[in-house]
Amino acid sequence: MSKFLVAAVLLSLINHGADLATAWDDKDFFRYCPASKCSKHGPEIRFPFRLKSSNTSCSMTPCMELACSDQDTILVHPSLGRCKVTAIDYPNRHMYITPLVFYSSPCPLKKLFSRSIPIDAYAENQGPCPDIFLEQNMTLVCCPREFTPSSIDVADSIAGPVSCLSNATNFSYLVDSSGPISILPSDCKVCSDGVVPIAFNSDLRSMYDDGPPPFKSSAERILSFAEIKLEWREMDENIPCLYLFR
Repeated sequence: MSKFLVAAVLLSLINHGADLATAWDDKDFFRYCPASKCSKHGPEIRFPFRLKSSNTSCSMTPCMELACSDQDTILVHPSLGRCKVTAIDYPNRHMYITPLVFYSSPCPLKKLFSRSIPIDAYAENQGPCPDIFLEQNMTLVCCPREFTPSSIDVADSIAGPVSCLSNATNFSYLVDSSGPISILPSDCKVCSDGVVPIAFNSDLRSMYDDGPPPFKSSAERILSFAEIKLEWREMDENIPCLYLFR
């Protein structure tokens, strides 16, 4: 294959997004963009993802780049920070991640509120995938006693108590920052305000037509510190982007 033809193929990849895999014949594509792994038992990394150290033409956006750290496969999420990729389901377009802060802290919520997870230049350079990682304002309140919300509407705006931040004389709750403070007992006080990442449904139409999910269900997902599922979908110009999907 001539140098001119190779250059033409690479240009075609850059211009045609999701048609990248068909721009070359199978032999050429897998030669330039081979599948790889960070470890023997780690997830396979292939289009639309790529390792940062590999051919830059094999992925279209920074949000589809992965890295190796020792034996782990790492995704840098602009809100959750560095996340371990535990599995990638290519047929269903799902990726499963666990934020590293969940491993490193006995109380990850404290770190989420302190904003100790760096949002670096990656978050400001998502290319054609802006505003796809959504967050919600939450307030951490401290109360001297455990309480039961007075109504269903109030209950939907409160989650907790947060076990790792509570003890016999202090009970911590997550509260929707957009709600009135009057829904809380008068002896409760604000401990911290923060912007915490939550898992919206990945269907953009339902996100805007129906609004975000109830606060309590979102907050309880955070409190569970469980594995998070991402889904990738094609945006304008057939460019794949990741969405929170839990």
